[in-house]
Amino acid sequence: IHIAIVVSTIAHVILVAAAAPGVLTSGNKGGFGAFIVGLLLLCTGTGLFKANISPLLAEQNRDTRMRVEVQNGERVLVDPSITNSRVFLWFYFAINIGATVGQVCMVFVEKYHSFWLAFFLPTVLFLLCPLVLALNKKHYHLTPPTGSVLQKFLQMFGFAKKRSTGAFAVNWEAAKPSNVPVAERPGWMTYDDAWVDEVKRGLMACKVFLFLPIFFLAYNQMTGNLTTQAGTMELHGAPNDVIQNLNPLSIIIMVPIMDKV
Repeated sequence: IHIAIVVSTIAHVILVAAAAPGVLTSGNKGGFGAFIVGLLLLCTGTGLFKANISPLLAEQNRDTRMRVEVQNGERVLVDPSITNSRVFLWFYFAINIGATVGQVCMVFVEKYHSFWLAFFLPTVLFLLCPLVLALNKKHYHLTPPTGSVLQKFLQMFGFAKKRSTGAFAVNWEAAKPSNVPVAERPGWMTYDDAWVDEVKRGLMACKVFLFLPIFFLAYNQMTGNLTTQAGTMELHGAPNDVIQNLNPLSIIIMVPIMDKV
């Protein structure tokens, strides 16, 4: 997470420099190059941050099985899976409050002041992240790293694939330790049968991602067209790209509803 913050901070600084008034008016192509570098670094930092902040949040729930406890004189069943669902619902609720306020405010800053200030303000706020993490570190439950799951998955997948008959078939049962004699088990086969089943379910669930490139191709084209169309309309002082930044509002509205359903 700290590496992601460093990368993202550098990206923000580069974007601020690339949007400086002197750079924009000089006609120097170096400003555009700096913008591209800053954008790529920001994508990298954001990816690193998002990939690590969710596991940090999930491991704060230390319950691994359902239990019964008494609340206000009533016995209730505490389910860790439901707890995790609620935690992430309100996590995304908080994220989208920030997205709504930040994105809407920044388009007004860009319209009425400058691009560099629209990049500079998020940079200042982003620098608060290490402070928040440092002040609350003693309250976090941190699980020590256990090595690369990807490497273990690739070894297990290759082991199962070699024992499959079809070109697209995977013999998951062959990769379960219970089906491999102890004398023939590779040194990396330290998982149990349940882990193989979890990997299989995870890969099956990943099929839902196959449509995302098509979805975002159409979605981004739609938002681009709407922004361009809004630029031809009477805006009465509002930026033409403010509407597309109101999308997080739908999540803010739906989270409390879904939490009660």
